[in-house]
Amino acid sequence: MIEFPTPRRLLKPTIASLTVLSSVLSTQADPGKDTRGAIVDRHNKTIAHTSEGKRSYPLGKSAAHISGYVYTGKGTAGMEASQDQMLSTGKNVRLTIDSELQKTCYDLLAAQKHPGSIVVQDPNTGEILALVSYPSFDPSHFIPKISKENWKNYQSNQQKPLLNRALFPHTPGSITMPLAALAGEHAGLKNPEIHCKGFVVFGEIKIPDWKRNRDERLTIPEAIESSCGTYFMQLAARADDQSMNTVGKLLHLNEINLNSLPAQASSWPWVPKDRPQHPSVLAMSAIGQGHSLITPVAAATMTSAIATGTWHQPHLVVGEKKTKAPVDLTDSGKITSDSLQHIRHGMHLAVHGDQKTAGNASVPGIQIAGIPSTAQTIHRGKRSRNCWFTGYGPYQKPQFTVTVFLSGATSGGKSAAPIASEVFTVLLKK
Repeated sequence: MIEFPTPRRLLKPTIASLTVLSSVLSTQADPGKDTRGAIVDRHNKTIAHTSEGKRSYPLGKSAAHISGYVYTGKGTAGMEASQDQMLSTGKNVRLTIDSELQKTCYDLLAAQKHPGSIVVQDPNTGEILALVSYPSFDPSHFIPKISKENWKNYQSNQQKPLLNRALFPHTPGSITMPLAALAGEHAGLKNPEIHCKGFVVFGEIKIPDWKRNRDERLTIPEAIESSCGTYFMQLAARADDQSMNTVGKLLHLNEINLNSLPAQASSWPWVPKDRPQHPSVLAMSAIGQGHSLITPVAAATMTSAIATGTWHQPHLVVGEKKTKAPVDLTDSGKITSDSLQHIRHGMHLAVHGDQKTAGNASVPGIQIAGIPSTAQTIHRGKRSRNCWFTGYGPYQKPQFTVTVFLSGATSGGKSAAPIASEVFTVLLKK
């Protein structure tokens, strides 16, 4: 929900963030033998397999950023690349993905036409059940080799279908409010009552709230419910940069945690290296603006950790060796179970309370907890919005975390939250 003036930096996609390399144009294809192993989902349904010397991808565009494709007999992108050694020996690779859910999530994104992503995670294990990026590409276009026309179309498409938006960092906006709440708790600020107002001033810097007529004293649950940015800006400024950084490290936000696919790291909190930390910088991080950047998969994992109290490394491959151990958020002794419950309560109120900002994420008969966001950013040189919703359900016994990101939509509450509701409905009403 937080809207803020234009951030000072626009992150551009790098070569590493694309799933396709231009060198494939000059390479002769050899799709390989039938002995190459298959890629299957958690239910052993086929995502990629070889038949009569030709690799095929039954889910097409909906799972292309996960599967990648085979070129010249070897995996060149996605799982085909990262799991190439195993696949080349004829062994199957089983993923945590649910094929039907993956397809459903892709169709939901395609129906609303805004570039974006959906990540669905099991908050109790870190398993990723769906990881969708829209628009996408057709992996069959690369078999036996991609035509110059198709390659040109992919390269010139301004919506960048080769970019995996689920693993690319975007300006997050107010979905970072729970992080500021954790930082306040770590600094010894126990659910403080703070004046929620239309703007705050740090020296000569005046930062407005998205809602200009605010004037009330709130605690953390109430501030999350109504998405009061000035509350969390002041809370972050009262906490020190050490507490903010500790929370970022606790949740591994600025690290790449997904081992099986190329990804970029988030950047929260953003810390200037060339000048002293200023309270306004902490305030900007608290509301996910300025230089703050988060990937949808990191947002989902953050939400899962708040839902359960334990951070689990996100993963896509069944049986994959974890490089990071689970983290109990209360182990340090400075973050308590009460503080986590304040955040959860606020996220529940954001969907179901009188001042709710994410009511469109609700599902009849089921309690959902979540938080929406509308972040100001720049797209193709023009002001735009990143619209988010991240949440979990059911509220009292988390089974699923759903994170929705949209580029250029109306708002998190109006655009992303309804999509999350549809996903939760599929997950919880089977």
